[in-house]
Amino acid sequence: MILEEAWKVMATTKITSTSQLLLIYLLCFEDEIVQISEIKLSERLGCSKRTIASAKQELIRKGLLEFKRKGFGNIGTYKLIIPPADKVEQEIHEKVTESSVPSSDIPTLHEFVNYAKTLPIYDSSLDFFVTSKYQSWIDNGWKLLIGNGKTPIRNWKGSLRTAMDAYKNKGNFKSVLPTIQRPLSTYNEEYR
Repeated sequence: MILEEAWKVMATTKITSTSQLLLIYLLCFEDEIVQISEIKLSERLGCSKRTIASAKQELIRKGLLEFKRKGFGNIGTYKLIIPPADKVEQEIHEKVTESSVPSSDIPTLHEFVNYAKTLPIYDSSLDFFVTSKYQSWIDNGWKLLIGNGKTPIRNWKGSLRTAMDAYKNKGNFKSVLPTIQRPLSTYNEEYR
């Protein structure tokens, strides 16, 4: 039962593969509380102590593990905390809802185009670019496709201004390739 819950939690929670390995290894013990050193963990799992320590910290941050150091050295007590999978899914849904951009911050196409026309860089050749940029942002859930995949657009006016500037000036950057002179050879190349 607890193994099934752990699989569901690992499927819905973003954790590294090393953290998953540590979680599964600790689940293999019959006891709820496991007492083992980081050195033994690193030997048995084939990872460095530093990797084990970072995996342990990640599981603690995610609320899946409690750790207490016992005595001197690296011996510690590990206690797994596997919440029900439906609770984890609910928390993830709440986080996604909180981080979404409110729909009141998304302008209409008319507002978007009118703002673009007020910018000094605007000319009529950018009409298609502005409307396609609006449509692509709407299709992506009002997010930019940069960095980790989808970053919410917080300041659409600044993002539009930057995009228009980059689009308008993309042809103005000419890369000058240097002329490379071949080195003089030390032998006569005619006989080659």
